[in-house]
Amino acid sequence: MLACEKTQLRRVPQKKRERGDDRDDCNDDVMSLEAHGQYPGAFATLARCLCRTYLERTARTCAAIASCYASRQVPTTGVVPETTMTNRLESKTVLITGAGQGIGRATAELFAEEGARVIATDRNPAKLEGLSCTLARLLDVTDTGAIAALATEIATIDVLFNCAGIVPNGTVLESSDAEWAHTFDVNVISMARTIRAFLPGMIAKGGGAIVNVASVASSIKGVVNRCAYSASKAAVIGLTKSVAIDFVTKGIRCNAICPGTVDSPSLRQRWENTGDYDGARKAFIARQPMGRLGTPAEVAELALYLSGDGAAFVTGQTFAIEGGMAL
Repeated sequence: MLACEKTQLRRVPQKKRERGDDRDDCNDDVMSLEAHGQYPGAFATLARCLCRTYLERTARTCAAIASCYASRQVPTTGVVPETTMTNRLESKTVLITGAGQGIGRATAELFAEEGARVIATDRNPAKLEGLSCTLARLLDVTDTGAIAALATEIATIDVLFNCAGIVPNGTVLESSDAEWAHTFDVNVISMARTIRAFLPGMIAKGGGAIVNVASVASSIKGVVNRCAYSASKAAVIGLTKSVAIDFVTKGIRCNAICPGTVDSPSLRQRWENTGDYDGARKAFIARQPMGRLGTPAEVAELALYLSGDGAAFVTGQTFAIEGGMAL
């Protein structure tokens, strides 16, 4: 006889036996088998009893949860209705670069809906027309003086969303020194400029959140024909982690979003530039594991989380939102 078979079997408590349900029979069977030394059979019977009890309780729990959610009319379509907006950024001032289109514009609109005071900036002011924001400003992120002047104008902010950037093509053999310098100036150094301009005010205020847009094409994954771009976005990740560790004790959080292929005006322009718009579009979609491109609105939702108080314990992290592209 195995040692485990000699272990004292746990019986169903008497008060449970008095309920008059089918567990009485189970309990009697266990004790009968144990009394006759048939421990394996007793264990098997007890196991069946416990499993049945567990499943019954699980079913009741699931039914209760379903009833609760049904009464609250939780959406099941995956689309968050407008009535669920909760003003998660109420009373917060947010500066967004590259807000004229794509991810930047979607983020500006969502943040405004969530109660934020949004200062939307872009190098092309025409792209800011019709945008729901508190202030719209022309801003060239390669102009240190212009960034400093804007910081003086609007004083302190609570959230800085660095979204401005460019996507140059080319391998290392096809990218000139000038192209490398321009790519890093727009994609990396610009973020250092805005952080340097607005970080002191955030520290003086007691804290704030910085969200930098990097890319899955970076230190996360190599992408064909994106050498300078990928290197610049890897640098954004490094910048993000450096700022996070340097100012974590000052109440500053800094995180990076790393999108995969997102359907945006700039992407469509790149398709147009190939001379075969439909072919380029199909090729981009074909390499997506989910069979579709991401949307600016999906990235904006992640930016909202990282900018809000719900992410108060999150800093120095990279968040890939790429539909499985990096798997």
